[in-house]
Amino acid sequence: MNRVEVTVDSEDRLSDAALRAVRAICRFVLDAEQQDRQLLTVLIATPPTSSHLNQTWRQRDYVANVLSFPGSGAPLTPRSRLCHLGDIAVCPAVAAQEAAGTDVTPQLRLAHLLVHGVLHLLGYDHIDDPVEARRMEQRERELLAALPRPEIQRLLPLFAVGTAGGPSVT
Repeated sequence: MNRVEVTVDSEDRLSDAALRAVRAICRFVLDAEQQDRQLLTVLIATPPTSSHLNQTWRQRDYVANVLSFPGSGAPLTPRSRLCHLGDIAVCPAVAAQEAAGTDVTPQLRLAHLLVHGVLHLLGYDHIDDPVEARRMEQRERELLAALPRPEIQRLLPLFAVGTAGGPSVT
């Protein structure tokens, strides 16, 4: 079994089920991509935090749905077997807004954003190369189709009022 550590942080208290679901989805992607000995951190961000991170690191003035920050790829310590893959900040409020009026649930949209963020950390890109964009989109579709549905449903508490996903995006 691959040794992968996924740490989840939030500005609000999250249910254990939701935390486990975020970890499981990220581990699922890393396992599918045959990644081993990786450390990944996920921040469940509020809209103000997402906006601040996007402005600070990308000089873009809007609330981002997901941001990926590549790690060094180096071992955490000289004796560590884990390498820092990177960090992801995902905003459930944006996922809910993007899902509104579509046939996609907020939970499925959030799962898609987690998959998207992890793939970015693994080197997939959709910004500069149309061929690479199609490759990334295809891989996202494959992973989402294979993702266990119970894990997606366990994301539901992230959209409750009083959580990082509760406030609306303006």
